[in-house]
Amino acid sequence: MSIHQHSLRLPQCLPTPPAPPMRRSVPHVRAPQSFTLIELLVVISIIAILAGMLIPAITQIRELAMQTKCGNNQKQIVLAALVYATDHDGMWPARPTTATGDLDSTSTSPASLPTSIGSLEMLAAQTGLPTRIFFCPDSHTFGPKSPPTSGLDAVTAGMTSQWAAAASAGSLTAVPGYAYDWSVPSNPDCTRVVVADRGVVSFGHHRRSVVLCGDGHMAKISSTPGTPSSPTSNLDGSTVTGVVFSNIDSAGANDNIYDGAGDDGSMTTIGIGSSTRSWVR
Repeated sequence: MSIHQHSLRLPQCLPTPPAPPMRRSVPHVRAPQSFTLIELLVVISIIAILAGMLIPAITQIRELAMQTKCGNNQKQIVLAALVYATDHDGMWPARPTTATGDLDSTSTSPASLPTSIGSLEMLAAQTGLPTRIFFCPDSHTFGPKSPPTSGLDAVTAGMTSQWAAAASAGSLTAVPGYAYDWSVPSNPDCTRVVVADRGVVSFGHHRRSVVLCGDGHMAKISSTPGTPSSPTSNLDGSTVTGVVFSNIDSAGANDNIYDGAGDDGSMTTIGIGSSTRSWVR
């Protein structure tokens, strides 16, 4: 064999075919879907149902909170009055006051509403109760517009109760938001109303009156049909017709806490009122 016959033949390299061009994948974009009219109405209906369920509950919780705050304000007033009574032989705070806010030391039956206001201002001046305590949260526009007169007491002549004077001048929105019965005796019954809110005109607290009794506990008195004879606790001085706030827990006859007839129909003297019935001023 010749060398040429044994020579290796190298395979011929064929050219590599070009790679096919890469195809870009285009992301699939979904067309935005909008709410149908039925779906929108369903959502609106659900929201309306939830709102109808929540709003009354929120209103009720808010009202309960205001009643509690109102009771707490009155409790501080009564506790301060009890401290005052301890230092004054059981006599609750009372400052006989004329219609213009001056001291009325000669009268055994002083003007009812000014005496209530003057007594509360005297209590605030002597015990340091802040002015905000005398605002009812349900009638927050009503309340003293000035701090208590410094040094005001029951025996100093020539000193005027600024809170009572404001009421005499027609600024009845400047009176305390609470009524105080200055005829309360030294041994009141546990149902004897001593302090009550003045939300009678506007039927505050949803036709309820928050009151503090002789032993310091809070009560809520609901309104009943009727007409007070001459209510003196109204914020604007008007006569409330068709509704009274009665203390059904009171001993004896039905006790209307805003009745102008006085304790047991006659007692209006400082410190010797009924131990069971009340007439808040």
